Amino acid sequence: KQPQSFKESIGEMVYGMDVSQQLSRVKHVKINQEASSDVVHQAPRELRGLDLAEMKLIKGDTDGAAVLAQQSVTNKSGDPARANFILARVAIMHRDVPAAQHDFEETIRLSKDPRTLAWSHIYLGRIYDIQDERDQAVNEYRAALTVRDGQADTRLAAEKGLKQPYAVPQQVHTEPANDEDAGPDAQPH
Repeated sequence: KQPQSFKESIGEMVYGMDVSQQLSRVKHVKINQEASSDVVHQAPRELRGLDLAEMKLIKGDTDGAAVLAQQSVTNKSGDPARANFILARVAIMHRDVPAAQHDFEETIRLSKDPRTLAWSHIYLGRIYDIQDERDQAVNEYRAALTVRDGQADTRLAAEKGLKQPYAVPQQVHTEPANDEDAGPDAQPH
């Protein structure tokens, strides 16, 4: 209510304080040492819709994730770009390249989220690399860099794709060491 601002009057308030009076006042303050039994606990948030689909996908339940994402697309609930992104990743895990490619393209068409867009371009670039379509793959990696989602992992993945074509990681299957049926000429699976 005074014409001076708080910034202008704070110095007077602090330097004009009677420290001994404030200390004696604080000495007489009693603090309850016992905690109240009415502690409020935050209940864990129940995952629903696409959040639950993401969690199922992370845990390896691709079928459950696909059902929830497809429900979101069918019912037009939630973010359709995110649902397509989940469906595309499920298709990759099931080695259904045409479905994955279609869903990543739908994600790019519908999404406004920079991270989802960038990773969709990266995944498409990898698909094109596997199909020996290097020019299209390079275009996708460049598109991922132009999205600029600001995350280092995205930038590194796109730059790596520009430097060399993506190759599917090889899975090594080994025979058990004490397998009696395996002779010296046995071939690995």
